[in-house]
Amino acid sequence: MPPARTATGVVGMGPSAPANTGQYPNLNIPRRSAAEQLGSSEAKRAERDLKSAARDQGKDLDRSTVGKKDMDELRKLGATHGADALKEIEGE
Repeated sequence: MPPARTATGVVGMGPSAPANTGQYPNLNIPRRSAAEQLGSSEAKRAERDLKSAARDQGKDLDRSTVGKKDMDELRKLGATHGADALKEIEGE
């Protein structure tokens, strides 16, 4: 007997071999992976690139846009905002 064929190719031999019947799902046909797995060297290179990008993140920010006076005001706001919001919510 010739091997059973599907849209993806040969799956088995004989009358009991799974065949593409057009019905879903046919659990007898092995699935193919969507993409090839990364090799260990590729995985190490990707990890190195990600770590490098994480280290470099924010290096190009212009820190001079927020002056010392603004920073002091923001810290004061951060310290008092929670208490002020609760007072407003509770109607005090």
